[in-house]
Amino acid sequence: MRTLLRMVRPLRARWACVGAMALMLSACASVEGGTVPAVPTRGSEVSGSKAASVGAEVPPGVVQADVRLPGKLALSVSGRIVILQAGQSLQLGAENAFQPSISRDGNGVAYVVVGDGFSDLYFQRLPDGQPVRLTKNQSPLVPGTEAYVRNSVWAFNPCWLDGQRLAYLSDAGTLDLALWQVDLSGKRSRLRLGPPGASGLGRPACAPDGSRLAVSAYSGSTTQLWLVDLRSGAWKQLTDLPAGAYDPAWSPKGDLIAFAGRNADGSTDIWLTTLSVPAPQRITDLGRARAPAWSPDGQHLAFLVEDRGIFNLWIMDITANLDGSLTVGRPRQVTSNLVIDANSGVSWGP
Repeated sequence: MRTLLRMVRPLRARWACVGAMALMLSACASVEGGTVPAVPTRGSEVSGSKAASVGAEVPPGVVQADVRLPGKLALSVSGRIVILQAGQSLQLGAENAFQPSISRDGNGVAYVVVGDGFSDLYFQRLPDGQPVRLTKNQSPLVPGTEAYVRNSVWAFNPCWLDGQRLAYLSDAGTLDLALWQVDLSGKRSRLRLGPPGASGLGRPACAPDGSRLAVSAYSGSTTQLWLVDLRSGAWKQLTDLPAGAYDPAWSPKGDLIAFAGRNADGSTDIWLTTLSVPAPQRITDLGRARAPAWSPDGQHLAFLVEDRGIFNLWIMDITANLDGSLTVGRPRQVTSNLVIDANSGVSWGP
């Protein structure tokens, strides 16, 4: 995200070319990046001939036959939102769609649609509701001009505060990303700027009760995880890993946060920490893992693993013991041959 922000600021300082978003994401395309979306050529309306392709069978080899996952998992694959559930896939019709977030009741999904120099949040009822645009971030001025760039806005990384409100990142009115909220009627407001002395906010994760957010932010040369209390506005640093942390995911009970942690050799694995007494522990040894997401029952953790430039979905079991300790199962690969966008992460809902 810091690379992205370094490019957003110059774009607001001078007029930009079409396709700025693709340039920004290509700069991040590593284990912390993912696939680069095609440069959009149209405006802010969702393109695609229909709302969804309902009930399609998952192509052979995409999902391992012996894996049964509870609930729904949402991914961005080749610029389309794909929902995996009970051995079937649902592909939504919106093009250039990224960063899905399944609603608390599992009956809908929010996502980002990238346009020419801007992005908007959309909400869609599952399985085949029509997309509803929640933000209107495209400038009304002539595309390709400096004024157009200055008046266009980005929206990223929605997460659900409750059944009606989403938190997300936006640069509306600021040079740096800040935390915003929007409800399903499109009413929006700024929640908070970043933590004192830090910048470059990354993907937020909403607490189960909606009272707090976990978010990554740059402090010095690395990103660390921070918690913000939305009632008081107080910030608290959660991690202090030497090489940094990002991609937080709050457990359904609200007592644990999984995240991507950078190792000293530059590799990335999935880490886990309690909130009562933060003590981060690495729980994978894969070296190319990021974007964890909890199952609705808190018994599984999904995440993405990169291999030869392609990210696939993996899962592992998390078992709570009577003494309060946790037993972590063996990581298992779930998909193959899917080109999953790692910047969009994984959303797992009921």
